[in-house]
Parts: sequence; C-alpha cells; structure tokens
Amino acid sequence: MESQSVLDNFDNLRKPPKFHHACCKLIKHLDRSQQNKGKAEVLSQEMKYALKRLIRGMGSADQGTVVGFSACLAALLKSHSDIINISTIHEYVESELELKSSLLRGEEGIVTFGRVLVYGCIIRSDIMNQLNKEEKSFILDQLLLFCYKRSYVSGPVYYYIENFLKIVNFDKKYVKIVLSHVLNNKFHMNIDMLHLLLTLQNVNLPSLMATTQSKAFAIASSLPNIYELDTVTEFVNILTVRLYLVVHYNSSVAGHGA
Repeated sequence: MESQSVLDNFDNLRKPPKFHHACCKLIKHLDRSQQNKGKAEVLSQEMKYALKRLIRGMGSADQGTVVGFSACLAALLKSHSDIINISTIHEYVESELELKSSLLRGEEGIVTFGRVLVYGCIIRSDIMNQLNKEEKSFILDQLLLFCYKRSYVSGPVYYYIENFLKIVNFDKKYVKIVLSHVLNNKFHMNIDMLHLLLTLQNVNLPSLMATTQSKAFAIASSLPNIYELDTVTEFVNILTVRLYLVVHYNSSVAGHGA
C-alpha cells in the first residue's frame, strides 16, 4: 500500500504553484524505494505504481493534472532511463489509457491526446538514446497513428515527430516513414504537416528524395525552393504545383496498375 506522503505528492502535482516541488519529492522517494529493491533491473512496486498513475493522469480532462503529471513523467523517465524500458511504458499505456469502444467521442479525444503526451515524454527523455531501430520505429508509428484522430492532436504530434527526427539526426530510415505517411494523407494537409515538410525540405537530403518510393518528391524537388520565394502568392503557387504532381503521379500509377 502506498504511503500517504506519496499520495500527497500526486495531489500536489495537480496544483501549478506546487507541482515542481511535488515532482522533486516524488522522484526522490522513488529513488529510495528503487535502491531498497536491490536489483537495479527490477522496478520497485512503488515505481510501477507511480508510472501507472502518471500515465493514467495523461488522460485527465483537468489541464492542471495533465501539465503536472506530464512534467513529472518526463523527469522520471529522464532520471531512470536505465531501468524503465519502452515495453513497460507501452504496456501501461494500453492498460491505463485504453481506447475502449464504449468511450464517448470527447473521452476518446482526451485519451488519445494522453497517449500522444506519453510518447512525447519518451522523446523528451534519455530513453530515446537507448532504443534500437525497431523500438524507435514503433514510437514513430504510434505517433503517426494519432495524427487525424482529432484536429487538436496533429499539432503536438508533428512537434514530437520533428523532435524525434532531430534526435535521430534525420536518419533516412525514419524520414522515409514520415514522407510515406504524408503521401498517403495528402488530402489531409494542414498547417502542422506543412511545417514538418518545410523542416524536412530545409535538411539536405537529395539522395533520399531521389530514391524514395514516390518519384513525385523527386519531381517536386526540381521546382524553386520555397525559402527563396518573396511573396505568399508565389509560395501558394509552388505548393499547389507540388501537391498536384504528387496527386497526378499517384493517379497515373494507380491507372497503370488497374
């Protein structure tokens, strides 16, 4: 059973003036409980409880709770990245932020946003540096799944994806996953996806653009660079042509395959 002092820390995480202090106290307490466990690779019961409760708090409708719990989860993952693995986090996400069919539309949106925040905390922590390629791809795939669940989710998703790509130094393996996603969802273009594309364009990846599965990007890359344009009108014209080339190329491929 958890001590009352530990439970008090969770209550204070919901209060903006107190959540920084509560977070420090909670992590110090978990440090002691983990040391008493003896085996470094095994999570203490209190550590498991804290992880589950913090992850569950991401699905709260209360903004103060989400802010305090997400800050504390990110700090906890950063300070214990050597013992907390991605499979444990995913297990707790599935159990504590379950997307049940019985959820109301508003509730489903809150839970989805909570899941995005959890994977965002992973990206903000040192755990990312310890993941293998398959685990990193898994995180990227999870984020891309949520892009169009709700309009307000795409902003944080693309923000975390951009940070993810920076951490992996824009590794072509992961950039290809993102570009494939953009092509498959070209009719859902929004300002957040556009910002991500501009970020990718600003990275020198000519070989990737030439070898990616869709040659529409190779064709589009021969057009004037967006950053060299002087007016919004020029920008819109170039963007329209690029999207047209993508759609036209995919349509012609589909026609030949029919």
